[in-house]
Amino acid sequence: MWRARCRPTRLGWWLHDEWRGARFIRGGRTRPTSGCSSARCSALSLAPRREVAGQIDRLLICHTNNASHMSEMSGRGRLSDKTCCQTGPRPAGGHTGRGSIMLTVETRHAIHPDHAKGMDTTALRSHFLGEGMFADGEIRLVYTHYDRFTLGGAVPAGGTLTLDKVEETKTDSFLDRREMGIVNIGEPGTVEAGGETYEMNRGDVLYLGMGSGAVTFGGQGRFYITSAPAHRTLPSRLVTVADCVEVKLGASETSNKRTIKQFIHPQVMESCQLILGYTSLEDGSVWNTIPSHIHDRRMEAYLYWGMDEDARVLHLMGEPTETRHLFVANEQAVLSPTWSIHSGAGIGEYTFIWAMAGDNVDYTDMEFIQPKELR
Repeated sequence: MWRARCRPTRLGWWLHDEWRGARFIRGGRTRPTSGCSSARCSALSLAPRREVAGQIDRLLICHTNNASHMSEMSGRGRLSDKTCCQTGPRPAGGHTGRGSIMLTVETRHAIHPDHAKGMDTTALRSHFLGEGMFADGEIRLVYTHYDRFTLGGAVPAGGTLTLDKVEETKTDSFLDRREMGIVNIGEPGTVEAGGETYEMNRGDVLYLGMGSGAVTFGGQGRFYITSAPAHRTLPSRLVTVADCVEVKLGASETSNKRTIKQFIHPQVMESCQLILGYTSLEDGSVWNTIPSHIHDRRMEAYLYWGMDEDARVLHLMGEPTETRHLFVANEQAVLSPTWSIHSGAGIGEYTFIWAMAGDNVDYTDMEFIQPKELR
């Protein structure tokens, strides 16, 4: 578990980090204390940091002081030093004001299937499960090396939150070279981008084209964020539940009768490489995505939502002949590399948002794996 605490002093900031040792931040650099002699910590001591000394009206926002968040997000890749410890306006009374920056970014590296074979439960969850992405007053992102796909959550909790610069992309604004798909899984809320304000109800999906600029989330919405690199600018568009294309699949006899709602999809609108929609199970059905499949040209991510607190989905992953599983709770996500199947069976009602990025936007470009072929 990685936890850290930030403590201001007259000359700068002490950052006590149980993973890297204590460091003193001043003038854009850090120095490990004498108690830390690890090579990793020594190397980090030379890394540049944002200058924070002397700015009494600014707060070093280091979300690692949230122990519950870190217990959920620690160990899976690495939290960005450049975005985890950003400077931003001091929130009044713990609530964000207009345009506040409460941002955490975690990086996930791509995993080879041979590596995944030897992982235990903890390691599998660390690399493939996204937890703790939705927190009041914060934006939390997971930047992956699977097609540079990014996912996360924004919960303005009645205020506003703005997503603009993210250090991992090395661009002035996050959407300078990216497109974005946003799903509201909460109460009504608003999203402002590109000079437009979009009213989003529960289940609505917003596509933002490359170059849309800063994105501001507001109201009581719980916004699921997905993003992928883009090669050209396409029009932004709000796709409501009434505007989507529905596809019925499965049968009650096989416990997989379900409705697929397509939003960012060639049947509905044009995108560069991002495809997004969600699937709901009918009463009495528990299995999703049966038969299983893989698609070598696209990665995929599932976000499970609409579940009771005690409910779980048994999510199957891994190569077809080397399957593994994850127990997934409400508002948790699973990363699915190109080599991995993605199927599951749930307890009670649930919906999952699927989002893909890769070489094409052909939803049917997949290789089906029949149950009898799975191991």
